[in-house]
Amino acid sequence: MKATYNKLEESDGQMLLRIGSKFVIVIMVILLFDFFLDIMMSAFDLITHLLHLVMEVLELGIDTLLEYLFNINHQMTDLIWVNTLLFCLLLGVYIFLANLPKITRKFCRRSKASWLIHKRKEKARWRALPFGRKIKVSIAYFTGVNCVMFLLTL
Repeated sequence: MKATYNKLEESDGQMLLRIGSKFVIVIMVILLFDFFLDIMMSAFDLITHLLHLVMEVLELGIDTLLEYLFNINHQMTDLIWVNTLLFCLLLGVYIFLANLPKITRKFCRRSKASWLIHKRKEKARWRALPFGRKIKVSIAYFTGVNCVMFLLTL
């Protein structure tokens, strides 16, 4: 069974630590956005290079096999290879576009259901908080938002 964290029983220090950690993460993401973007682009570049190497090995094997089996030259094997890849690409695009409305509807429906569940839970938690606690939470979030806005305007 998963242990649940009760926000009603936390102390003021724990509340400030919880809210402050959220804003520290937001500020770190803002400050390190270029670094994260560079890492993602490097990973994408590495994956595309590895995929290209795998495709070259497959192409060489298929070229050799076609030249041996059908007794054709290298230009003809390249033509067969390109036509086969073009057919597979067009078939994949057709299947993707045919299923796109269904995928989009399913994603929107699940996102909306998840958002409504989250909103209902947060609304119930907010209503359960005493008035003094609501003021403290509001001030903590207001201060955090102002710090982020100050950082963005530097």
